[in-house]
Formats: sequence, structure tokens, C-alpha cells
Amino acid sequence: MNYRHGYHAGNFADVLKHAVLACAALRLARAAKPVHAIDLHAGAGLYDLQAPNALKTGEWRDGIGRVLAQGQAPDVLKPYLDIVRGVNEKGELRHYPGSPLILRETLRPQDKISLYELRPEDEQALAALCKADKRVRARRADGWKSLGAELKPADVRPLVLIDPPFESDADFDRSLDALAAVRTRSPAATAIVWHPIKDEKPVAAFRDKVKRSTTDALLVAELAVAPPVKGERLTACGLLILRPPRGLNDDLFAMLPWLKDKLALADGANASWRWLIAPR
Repeated sequence: MNYRHGYHAGNFADVLKHAVLACAALRLARAAKPVHAIDLHAGAGLYDLQAPNALKTGEWRDGIGRVLAQGQAPDVLKPYLDIVRGVNEKGELRHYPGSPLILRETLRPQDKISLYELRPEDEQALAALCKADKRVRARRADGWKSLGAELKPADVRPLVLIDPPFESDADFDRSLDALAAVRTRSPAATAIVWHPIKDEKPVAAFRDKVKRSTTDALLVAELAVAPPVKGERLTACGLLILRPPRGLNDDLFAMLPWLKDKLALADGANASWRWLIAPR
């Protein structure tokens, strides 16, 4: 599948990914140790929902559009939704913040953020968006190849977001390699891998390989707004979280049933979260 983000910004998958990312960043930021967030596929950082590519799919209407239309959301979603509202004029949903802005708005002055993006036009937009923030470094470089250098031993807690386009199942293998780097180079790092669920077999194989490679805590979450249909529009996605911050499972418990109810498009919508490896 081709996941060029401008076409899909603000859809149900973004809602899940960014709500969980905001919760993870805020929980890590409660500790004294500085956080170093590393986003391997940062994108442009901010998306115009009235741009031609976003209007072509209109996926945000059944994602963040539905969420903001609710009168009240669980408290756990408030930090994420405040960030979305903060990039929009009151009463109008025109823009959607990508993961770089989620990280920028949830982390502290003593934390730092490294952003990687290969597409020149997206990297230029990202650099312009973040140039005034000294915590942020945006680079046009391959995040896969750059991760090892970012995980130098230091007195920081890395938070790694692995969010590739999944144009092929090879991105599962690249994600495995990235997780291996996280495990071996930084024993304190948290890593979040987003992935589509179009076919259960590669997803199950990926999770099984990760589980067999580590004894660290491993948490998974899924959101399906309709039963997956091979070759059709994406209707289900998941997150695999290595070494989640303490309490993140409680955040999932508080948000996922509500998101499933509000974002469901058909019978068979589902939300789940479970430990593949429980914390010791």
C-alpha cells in the first residue's frame, strides 16, 4: 500500500497513533531524565485538510472530524485534542498536526526531538515549521539508517516512533531491524511501531518475531473501524510498543473503547489492547 500522508492526514489511524504518542510522551516527560524523541518518518509536520490531496480522500472526516464533533471525550484524549485545536481557528477544522507537532507540544524544554524525512518538499516544510524551536532538529535523511547514531549511550530516555509508509511488507523487516537497534543500543528506550492491518499473516509474523527477540515489556493495540477487506481502503491498524511507559496500558483502556464506538463505520468494528510480554 502507498501511505503518502497528505492524503490520509487526520484519519482514524492518525487518531490512534497520535493519541497514544501524546500519552506516551507525557508519561515519559514526568520523569526527571530528559527525553530524546526520534521520529524516523516525520512527514511535513502540519497538513491542510482543504488541500487537493486531503479533499480527494476526505478520510479526516471519519477520523479527527468525528472525534471533534463529539460533545465530550475521555480526559485521556484531552492533550492530543488540545494540540489539534491549537493549530486551528476556533470553530473550524482546517489543519491537522503530524507527529512532530505532537512531540513538540507534549515534551519539555529540557527534552530534544530529532526528525527525519526523505521527501525534499516535506522536509522543507518541516524545517520551516520547527525552525524557531531549539529542541528540534529536522534532517533530510534516511531515518532507518540514522537511528543507530541517535541511540548513543547518554543520560536520556529515547522515545522512537517508527511510522513507515508500508508500501510493501519489507517495512515489517525494516521495523524489526530498527527495534533490534533500539534494544541493543538503548536499554531504556521506548519504541512505538505503527502498522496497517490489511492481512493478518504478516502482522502476526512480525509480532511473533519481535516477541521471540526480547524479554522486555511488549504491548499491542489495535483499532478497526470495519472488518479489513483485502485490497480496499484501510480499515484497521495497530501499534506495537516496546517498553511502554508505566501506565500507558491504562490510557489505552480509557481511550480505545470510546474511539471504537465513535469511529466505527460498519458492524465488526473493534478495539483491543494486550500484553505480548507483561512487565516484570
